[in-house]
Amino acid sequence: MKRLTTSTGAQLVLRPFEKTNPVDLREVVRIEREGYADAWDAETFLDFMEEGSHCMIAESPEGSIVAFMLYAETKTKFHIEDIAVQLASRRSGIAKTLIAELMERMVTENKRRISLEVRKSNQGARDCYLRLGFIETRIKVGYYDDELGVEDAVVMEYRRAKVARAASRSRSR
Repeated sequence: MKRLTTSTGAQLVLRPFEKTNPVDLREVVRIEREGYADAWDAETFLDFMEEGSHCMIAESPEGSIVAFMLYAETKTKFHIEDIAVQLASRRSGIAKTLIAELMERMVTENKRRISLEVRKSNQGARDCYLRLGFIETRIKVGYYDDELGVEDAVVMEYRRAKVARAASRSRSR
């Protein structure tokens, strides 16, 4: 467990998803349904976990789950598969805090990048990722094909090497 404060002052406890805790799964599915018209069900979420994905849970200091981030890991990168914040807690810096934690782990675990896909129409999320240092790298045509229709995905990446080079250049001035 790790205690953090978001950019807006909200207190959080970050911890791993507990597969044996039915409350974790119930709350993750509830938050997923609040956030997405094409929400994953419990079975889909558990399938990702069985395939080796990790899930970071964000709780209030009182212990209620307010957000989660599902991500996969390879030797060189993290890939954010899903991130959601409950409606009542949105716009309080929680998603940014979850991503910042993954960025921190990226350095300690020697990963080079973090990637994700986001709906092309989700300009708010795209802008948030851009502010965090992600770049748009390509379009996956027809990536989303669900109840909302067919839509392209924008692939975004956060690359550690570019940040490290920029930081070293600014120190040398």
